[in-house]
Amino acid sequence: MNWTPAHPEVQRYISNLLTPWKQFVFMFTKLPGAMFFGIRVKILTPANAAVTLPYRWSTKNPFRSIYFAAQCAAGELATGILVMLALQGRASASILVSQVRAEFTKKANSLITFTCHQGQEVIETVEKVIAMDDAQTITMMAVGNNDKGEEVSKIYITWTIKKRPSLTTK
Repeated sequence: MNWTPAHPEVQRYISNLLTPWKQFVFMFTKLPGAMFFGIRVKILTPANAAVTLPYRWSTKNPFRSIYFAAQCAAGELATGILVMLALQGRASASILVSQVRAEFTKKANSLITFTCHQGQEVIETVEKVIAMDDAQTITMMAVGNNDKGEEVSKIYITWTIKKRPSLTTK
């Protein structure tokens, strides 16, 4: 299949993650930790993703800022939904976080929005996986900005994408 943003499975995936009750079901069944933190998907296109992380009791650390693990979870989701979107309507593949790196530059003590703009790069990586039948890695960056637009963190997630073997018998 030629992957396009207009493919019905791609559009259904975007619609499901941007519909509040369907997003709740997705978080509850697939990512309960993200749901506990209050992470929400705000933007999802084939090129970009944005998720928000609130400053509240479930995300606070004793230093009156957002716990680093909550920020990493939001960064993982902002990058991971682009990977999952690029896999919609294609051969089955496994994805795995193989490395995480983070930079914290400012105290996170308000709503943080994590954005990732590497959708096209992910699509190209997935196309290589399918064409070469070989695992590929991609390092993606989610930038976290507070409600004033100031950068508070950068989360780097390295994803390994591997095509699953065909289930047909010989």
